[in-house]
Amino acid sequence: MDPAPRFGAIGSLDRAFTSRRLFKDKAKERKEDTENTVRNALVRDCDVVWGHSNPPDNRNAAATALTNRIAAAFEADIAGPETQQNIQRRRAQQFNTWAFDAAAGIVEEIDAYPHLQDFFLYCARQLKDEVDPDDNRRKFRLNPVRVEVPGGPPRLLLPFSKRDKKVGGADDGIRPDITLCLRGIDSIVGLQGGAHYCDATIVVEVKADPDDLIDGVAQLGRYELHVLRSQCDCRGPIGIVVCGSTAYIVVFGNDNVWMSTGANLATVDGRRAMIAQVVNWSLCTIDRLGRDSTVTRLSPQEAAAEAAVAPAQVPPAEAAPAQAPPAEAAPAQVPPPPPPPRIIYRFTIGGTNYYSHECQKVADAIVGKRLRRILLWQTGEMVGPSTHMLLDYWARQNEDEAEIIRRIRAILGGNPERANNFPRIIAVERVRQRREEGDIIDDTETAYGGLNEWARNAAGEGGHIMGAPYREHLRILIEFPGNVISEAVNDDTVVVVLAQAIAALSAINTHVRILHRDVTADNICHRIVAGELQCILMGFTNTIDSTPDNPQPDRLDMIATLALQSMRSLENPGAVRTLLDVLESLLYLVCWLGTFGVNQADREAYIAGLPKDTYLPIMDWNQGTATKIANHKRDHM
Repeated sequence: MDPAPRFGAIGSLDRAFTSRRLFKDKAKERKEDTENTVRNALVRDCDVVWGHSNPPDNRNAAATALTNRIAAAFEADIAGPETQQNIQRRRAQQFNTWAFDAAAGIVEEIDAYPHLQDFFLYCARQLKDEVDPDDNRRKFRLNPVRVEVPGGPPRLLLPFSKRDKKVGGADDGIRPDITLCLRGIDSIVGLQGGAHYCDATIVVEVKADPDDLIDGVAQLGRYELHVLRSQCDCRGPIGIVVCGSTAYIVVFGNDNVWMSTGANLATVDGRRAMIAQVVNWSLCTIDRLGRDSTVTRLSPQEAAAEAAVAPAQVPPAEAAPAQAPPAEAAPAQVPPPPPPPRIIYRFTIGGTNYYSHECQKVADAIVGKRLRRILLWQTGEMVGPSTHMLLDYWARQNEDEAEIIRRIRAILGGNPERANNFPRIIAVERVRQRREEGDIIDDTETAYGGLNEWARNAAGEGGHIMGAPYREHLRILIEFPGNVISEAVNDDTVVVVLAQAIAALSAINTHVRILHRDVTADNICHRIVAGELQCILMGFTNTIDSTPDNPQPDRLDMIATLALQSMRSLENPGAVRTLLDVLESLLYLVCWLGTFGVNQADREAYIAGLPKDTYLPIMDWNQGTATKIANHKRDHM
């Protein structure tokens, strides 16, 4: 099935509440949080954004030739006589009319949608014609000599037919104005059906009023967050904001959002700049489009074909315990089978291929910490439960979750029962992007070096570069840790798992001298091993040292949610955190599960039985300021 966005540490609880409006302001709060994050991370007037997606050196000449030809054809069609038979000329002339009206401020936002779609269709049609190898067709065209593109044919950037409509893969009602996808050169040039975020390459936000530019960029961030959540290989999405007749390119990095200078589409130079950008996106390497070049996209048919010829998988050196059938019975109501995946992703880790089509935990912010837990199978058919999980994240310096997990397992090795409450690591790698000059470690400088450098220079000596810490792309391959605790089969499972979680949290505090600090439903998993229920703790990037002579203050800004934090942590963010704070978080998680149910079926049944607009006091734990949440907890507890 396609990856489903999951919000906050309470996971699917949030979605269920919002769908019944139990949290009336929750969707609005998420929207405002994302938009404010984008505003705070925005770097404006970054002219080098126009060159961020330049193609490799061996394709530069082809990109220039294609830009010159398409731009010349566009201007010739604008100046040509009106005709209904020539589709390309009609597209150019109608676009030009709209652009002049938009520059004068006499058109509505909705008027832009079809003309911008036509602009991208025009570029795709011309690009396809310019590289057409058929000489018989070419001799009737303006340029009878085709443009040779080294390294294979370019891609086509085509718009989906849906505009200002909800796109598949979103959990809310947001509606991107225009969504563009990549297609092969042999594709039919036309509006594409089946709009879905897992297939989106560029998202376009349109504003009629130039004063709404920053609002448009902020709104674009909400759409791009869905792109980041829905694509296992997306690392930094790209978008366009059109305000009036001026277009801006926006690149979403790990910690910054870079916005280009504007290109006025009502002018020859502005149109040429936009055409050059479309050509660059068609010819650049995949990482310049914000995707991970080490991950291969496959159709379900291609993945099945690989499975048919795949060699036998070599088991890891540290073999997994034998799995036994679960002792618990499945819920009586069997859910319908999920739809087939649209895209399958192939990861090669330690020389072994793994396949995926969804995340258990998706990226939770458009900028900042980007952690995804990707479910993996060892064959492209992905039959049965997943066998492995990939922790894919951008780590700050000296932030290595694998090192922490290995330290825990080594120190607790004398107590296998406790050591097995933590993930079993199979492989760790620092991602290397594929480049012509050789593979390069993927970090903030190699991914966004030109943009970072521009921001530093613009800030000047002693200036502030809007928070761009060094981050390195890491992957940790672990055995599948099981389902999260908010998807337990029954109450008895929760009791056993939480008892083990308390013992494990206490053990790492006593023997390893670290505090977990991020107790959430997503970070407590469970599985059946040799007929026994086993708790697996996850999420160790936010741990802190708990040695008595090295107290470390808590930091709420590093925590996923306030709903599960202790009252002391909420009221005194600088206080030294203790094991009691961690166990208090566990207590609040029990309250959530006890109120709403331990799995999705229970939650849906409970919520369906509530009168409309029911208000429960526990909802106050998930909205408002930290101090207000602490006061509500004190009253309720």
